[in-house]
Amino acid sequence: MLSEYDRLKWGKILRNLYYDKGDWEIYSLPPCVILDEADHFSEETYIGNGIYRLGGDTVRLSSFTVLPVEGSLPAYSKKAGLFITSDASRSYSFPEDAIKVSDLALISFDDERHSFRILRTRPLKKDR
Repeated sequence: MLSEYDRLKWGKILRNLYYDKGDWEIYSLPPCVILDEADHFSEETYIGNGIYRLGGDTVRLSSFTVLPVEGSLPAYSKKAGLFITSDASRSYSFPEDAIKVSDLALISFDDERHSFRILRTRPLKKDR
């Protein structure tokens, strides 16, 4: 999950995207970085200083579209990215930016309804 400042900033960016493009599925999840599609919630999660760089074109993963991130990612993160939408037909481009993460969440995805549910969260400790 993003820090409060970045969550509010990206919430506004995505809200404007909804106004421009009508993609209501950006509201499927609050702005957050998807690290992996498996359950790694109980594992140690190294995030360095918690700051990630992002920008460019979105990419489609199995159940959602993300904006790729770069930074100190956990070893299990193969295609990490900032969640943008669960609509497979959409592709977007964003300018370069930096975001800060604060919490780890375990999320469940209902493929039939294209909806997400946050099951658990825990704060992350930077530089660990």
